Amino acid sequence: MKNRGPLLKVKTRFQNQLIWMVFTAMAIPTFVFGGAMYLIISRLSGPDASLSPQEVVVDVTRYIAVLFPVLIALLLCWAFYGTNKLVGPIDRIIRELDERIQGSKSGPIVLRPGDRLIPLVDKINLLLQRQDESKEHKAAA
Repeated sequence: MKNRGPLLKVKTRFQNQLIWMVFTAMAIPTFVFGGAMYLIISRLSGPDASLSPQEVVVDVTRYIAVLFPVLIALLLCWAFYGTNKLVGPIDRIIRELDERIQGSKSGPIVLRPGDRLIPLVDKINLLLQRQDESKEHKAAA
């Protein structure tokens, strides 16, 4: 079996982008709750700790209740944007290859600018071009 190298090593730019997306989706909520805990502790142990623990928790809960849904909505939008750049091209590649297998379409597969799988489609297009050239060569012979 081939040695694939270290398991915890980022191997491609695409993998790096996915890892950062997952890390950010975990880190931002963690920082929000960590900030809330910091506020609770600092307000309870500060020099002017005149508020009761219940009042401090209620104040910080308001902070979380406003900030957390906004952050989750922003993360969700960002995740949809990032996954659309991956899932959209995969669906298009499958659809385009099916049309070529059926013979209803020919020529290169074209993706939108900025899609993540453009290098893969370039290789597929090269393969399709060579297949068309091979068919033409066989037909001419």
